[in-house]
This record gives sequence, structure tokens and C-alpha cells, in this order.
Amino acid sequence: GVPAGQWVDAVAVAPAGVREALAAQAPMVAGLARARLTCAPSAPEGAAAQALLREGVEVVIPLAGMIDLDKERTRVAGELAELERHLAALEGRLANDKFVAKAPAALVDAERAKAQEWRGRRDQLAAKLAALGA
Repeated sequence: GVPAGQWVDAVAVAPAGVREALAAQAPMVAGLARARLTCAPSAPEGAAAQALLREGVEVVIPLAGMIDLDKERTRVAGELAELERHLAALEGRLANDKFVAKAPAALVDAERAKAQEWRGRRDQLAAKLAALGA
């Protein structure tokens, strides 16, 4: 939801030795990523987008002031509700003994895998909604 070309503030959270190396490269990273990069020992408070990298590094982009948090909460809540509706239908199908008995084993296995994937996505969306303060 961030407009193209807009610079963002980013915080690299890293162990001490890695943090100094990142700080030395911050100007180059800033130009490539269109981000004002700072390095810190801990993540800032508030709603943020996060990515985990190697060597214990986490990149945190605070969202306050960048996007409309109410609009993002509404969007994520809607996506979560839609996913839960589809997941409930899929789990109902898998709980139906007739479906499981009559459907090809490969289809049943694929549906079980899909349900597992959707549960993981549901958990991610719920965590994102919680991080946005909902």
C-alpha cells in the first residue's frame, strides 16, 4: 500500500557486530532500496512490516504515517474473514466421510495440504491484524 517511488524509513535490528557492518553500508542500501536505513539493537514500537534475514537480522518498516492504518486493518480483516469462510467449507468437506471415501486419494491429500496451507495463512493474517492494533 506504499506509493511507488516513496522513500520509507527502515530499521535493521541486528546483533552488535552485524549492526556495525550494516551501518557502514547504510548509504548504499538506502539508494538501492529507497529507504532511510538506521540500525538498532531492538525493533521500534508500533505497527510495522517485518522481514527476517540471515545472521539474526530483522528489517522493520514502521507503518504509522506511511499508510492508512484503519484502511489496512479493514483490508486485512476482510481477507481474514474470507479465508476463514473458505477454510470452514474445506474442513467441512474433509470431515465428510462420504467425500473422503469416494474422492480419489490424491484429491483428498491435495485438499488436506490446501487446508494446512490456509491455516498457516490464517495465522499470519491474524498476527498481522494484531500487529496493526486490531
